[in-house]
Parts: sequence; structure tokens; C-alpha cells
Amino acid sequence: MTPELHDVIEDAYRIFATYRPGTQITCQDDNRIPPDAERALLTTPLRSISRHLLAQYTKHACECYWGEPEDSSWPYYLPRYFELLAWYQWPSDSAYDALKCLRPLGPYNFQAVDERAVVSRFAPAFLRQFITEPIRSIDVDLEISYTYSEHASPMEIRDMFDVGFDLWGLLKVWEGADGVTPALHLASSINNYFCRGNYLQSTPPEFASWLRLPSVWSRIQRAILETRDPLELAMVRKAGEHLRNLHIALRAPLRI
Repeated sequence: MTPELHDVIEDAYRIFATYRPGTQITCQDDNRIPPDAERALLTTPLRSISRHLLAQYTKHACECYWGEPEDSSWPYYLPRYFELLAWYQWPSDSAYDALKCLRPLGPYNFQAVDERAVVSRFAPAFLRQFITEPIRSIDVDLEISYTYSEHASPMEIRDMFDVGFDLWGLLKVWEGADGVTPALHLASSINNYFCRGNYLQSTPPEFASWLRLPSVWSRIQRAILETRDPLELAMVRKAGEHLRNLHIALRAPLRI
């Protein structure tokens, strides 16, 4: 865990310490938490709640479509959500639903300025940690094998934050991250989307718009010059070709 992310999580524990669980967990309709899990969620020290136990809260207490729990004490669990995520331990079936409790407004679910601020800080801090993780392996399709994060890729992380966070702002965080490693994660994400066939349909609109920025093209070109590993170089060059094809398909001049 990076020092930045650690500080955000510790601040979240402090700020949300005013919340306390009640005598039961309110769920929508008949979507009750199993009694043993409910009892454990109400009595286990917060920092000791396991990912599997918190996943029961995600599954049963978070409303199916909108996500935000009916249970009034739900922010009590939010720091533990953040801490588990920092170690890539999804408290849900997948990374996509890991922050389901924050739908639909993300940080803007909270009226208090300090609560809203600490939730807003989590997303960029988490992304910065994720895209600076060392590259462990590259698969035959010239994409990073994200085994350290239980196979969740940067764009799946982007989807995880599609619960009211500023997604364009997160992309700009990625753009501003120094070093070759974030560029390698970017190249892998580009290759992943473009291998799906019709990339104009498979790529999220804001991601496609971001990829058209000259600054993104420059990041990939710098990575080509700075990368020495043959497999990493092949991955970055492949991403550069995809960007070129994207600009051609959109009939947008590529500024080199």
C-alpha cells in the first residue's frame, strides 16, 4: 500500500468513526443477510471484518440497482471497504461491484465536507497505486497479466469507480503519472480494448476521447523510447499502432 493511500484510509477511519452499527442491518424487501453474517458484521471489530464477510453486506444490504444501502449506519463500513480494496481484496463478486455501496453519487452521497473530501481522495490515490504496480508478466496478446489484483485491469478499476466519481479526472491522473510503468499499464489497457473487434463500440466514450489527446499519444511515444525490455517494447508499439488506427478511423489528424 502506498503512503498516500494509507493516509486516505486512516483519515477515513477517523472521519467515519462517528457512525456505529445498530442492532440489525436494514435490507431492502426480503434480501436479508444470513443471521450469522449479520451478527458477525455487527459485532466484529471493523478492521477485522474479512472480505468475505463484507461481501455479504455488499450482496444483501446494497440495493440492487442504485446500490446505496437503506441501512443508516452503512458509512461505518466504508473505511474497511477502502482498506480491503487497497490490498486488492474485493468485498464482492468482482472489482466492478466492490464500491456498489457508493452508488449513485459517489462522494456526493455525503453532506459533510470532510466525508465528501476523503471519499473523493480515495479514487485517485488508489489509481496511482494501481498503475505504478511493477509489471510481473505479459501474456501472448501483449497485455499485462494482472494476477496481483485478482485479474482486475485498470479499465475494470475505472468501471469500479463508475459510481459517481469523476472518471475524466481519473484519466487525467493517469496521464499525469510519471515513469514508464504507468505508460505500460496504459499500453496494456489500449491493447485490451482494441482486441475486442470494433473498438469504436467497445471503448467507453470518455476513454476514447481521452485516447485522442496528443498528450496520451506522447506518453506512448516516450514509453517506446524509454522501454528496453523486448516484450514490453512490443506491447507499447502495438498500443501506438492502435492509437494511430483510432485517429484514422475517426478521421482526426494525429499530432506528432
